Amino acid sequence: MRDLNGSNFGIAIAYLIPGFIMLWGIAQLNPSVADWVQQASKGDLTIGGFLYATLASLTLGLIASTIRWAVIDTLHHRTGITRPNLTFANLHDRTQAFARIVEDRYHFYQFYSNTAVSVPIAELCWLISGASWQTIIPAAAIESILLAGSRDTLIHYYGELSQILGTSRSRTRRVKSAKK
Repeated sequence: MRDLNGSNFGIAIAYLIPGFIMLWGIAQLNPSVADWVQQASKGDLTIGGFLYATLASLTLGLIASTIRWAVIDTLHHRTGITRPNLTFANLHDRTQAFARIVEDRYHFYQFYSNTAVSVPIAELCWLISGASWQTIIPAAAIESILLAGSRDTLIHYYGELSQILGTSRSRTRRVKSAKK
């Protein structure tokens, strides 16, 4: 990723940054990982170290995204955010608008929620390494802001998708009405 642009910005904020937060936490417990992170902060990073740190951050970001899907998405959906039943038949004529909504909303949702997964993991690593328990309060504050941001962004994402693609009756309703 030489230049940060529209085609890779979403990947950077959705996966690399949350993954790097987890990597930083793991660095508190693993000397090899600590070397990658320290080299990067000093600007002494080798090509191999850069590659390792980038691939590890991406991998950890994808793991955070899977945890996000299982935990945070479920939490949001069970606490009142309704996933729209979108009409993807309309996508053909609206691909640019769809891509724009993904760039403007969904990648930010992924950042907020994936980071909400990464921060507690990094904090736990930090605490296991012997850091002060006083870091829990700022981490909890950051966590609250990230969860609120993810919730708001997901609501807007769903709303904008519904506007451009339209919605159909939910399958759940069709199944229930078919039983009558």
